[in-house]
Amino acid sequence: MKWHIVESTAIVFSIRCYYPVRLLQIGNPYRMSDNYKLDCIHTKQDWDQWLRKCREVDLQQTWEYGESVKRCIGWEPDRRLVLEGGVPVAMVQTLIKDVPILGRVARMQHGPLFLENEESFSSSRAIQAIDFLRGYWVEEEKVILHLAPCLLAGDLPVDWAEKTGFKSTNEPVWASIRMDLRLDEKTLHSHLKRKWRAPLQKAEKAGLEAVWSQSESDFEWTLEKYRRQTVEKGISWPSAELTQGLWNEAKESMRMVFAEKDGERVGVLLSIAYVDSAFGLLIWESPHSRTLHAHNFLDWRSILYYQELGYRWFDLGGIDPENLPGITKFKRGTGGQEYTLSGAFEARPSGAGTGRISGEDDLGHVLTGLRLPGQSQETGADVEDQVEALLIKFVQDTTGFNIGQDTSQSLIESGLIDSLSIISLVQALQETFDIEISFQDLTLENFDRLQLICELVQAKMVNR
Repeated sequence: MKWHIVESTAIVFSIRCYYPVRLLQIGNPYRMSDNYKLDCIHTKQDWDQWLRKCREVDLQQTWEYGESVKRCIGWEPDRRLVLEGGVPVAMVQTLIKDVPILGRVARMQHGPLFLENEESFSSSRAIQAIDFLRGYWVEEEKVILHLAPCLLAGDLPVDWAEKTGFKSTNEPVWASIRMDLRLDEKTLHSHLKRKWRAPLQKAEKAGLEAVWSQSESDFEWTLEKYRRQTVEKGISWPSAELTQGLWNEAKESMRMVFAEKDGERVGVLLSIAYVDSAFGLLIWESPHSRTLHAHNFLDWRSILYYQELGYRWFDLGGIDPENLPGITKFKRGTGGQEYTLSGAFEARPSGAGTGRISGEDDLGHVLTGLRLPGQSQETGADVEDQVEALLIKFVQDTTGFNIGQDTSQSLIESGLIDSLSIISLVQALQETFDIEISFQDLTLENFDRLQLICELVQAKMVNR
């Protein structure tokens, strides 16, 4: 699909990239074969120029997103071009982090992106490029690679992952709805479902007004309202910290539209623009905004605003039919174009464990906005008994050794668990207690003894 590209309103930031020594520089490209190689991209200006040549573009592959994640949770962005026969065919921003015990992990969040060439899209060439990236990161650099290509479901054959050494993960697959802003206002309005269009008309008749802003004070007001909302509703993405990071990196590309009634703010939608798309990042509504249908009003005004600016798409920010049926139904009411990406996959160096770790620092789940926290009925004594039973069985199954009642010994020094088996232990703990253990939790202080593991599990259950 060929996109009409518009100039981004983002200013060019002069940000220096700090790459680890082992990462390669332009002029000394990595080459796994005579036909493929990797070149680094060092400046935002160059990165944005290549983004404009891609057939699909995603927020998580923007320069600003990479820098925001780096400052929030310390994942280092590495930006490369993939060249086939000297011709650029793909680009990817990979987030890298050294994780205690686990080692180096690389994440391609909605990447790689594939460049728009004169030829039509070729799934076989895309698979070859992905396999080349796996060869570099997994076989050469010996890192665990998580990859979620910026390709729509159906762009690749069903068995492509198995043939290239990837395994499908249990991470949520990104799906969303986007409005085609090439359509005129009348056509867009006609696509609105009756049950979506009627509330919009009520909002307009009620006298709601749209007030646009890019001011620092209005952003701080919005972020504080959103921060409270994340706690009250269990919103997991975007976090307030990531939102602040994006604002710091790309405030010229971000806008707030307030829904006001008689001078009072009853709702706000914060959006971010990149290349030819605008993305509805977050929304806040006052308790009585539902009766005024502020959400319909804010979405519609944003659609028209970005259409007037010449953008190609307005993305409504994610759907989840299974876990968020109400939000999904609401967004489908716009009559926009629904899309689903091709999924998330993983490849590991030989000898690496097979378990997976989740959590906010994992970046494996990019949820659609509302994840309700779980509830726990277990007491502290119950948890300790369950952890002890789980640990005894785990050690028995993995080493054949029965630790019996001697649960005070060092699990690491004794060799009862190691850097590979700990991943499977973490997975068992997560599934048993419905908790999330992040990479940063993988320390000797948390896993060397039974009591330490119990304390970690109890803390995670309180905060989930």
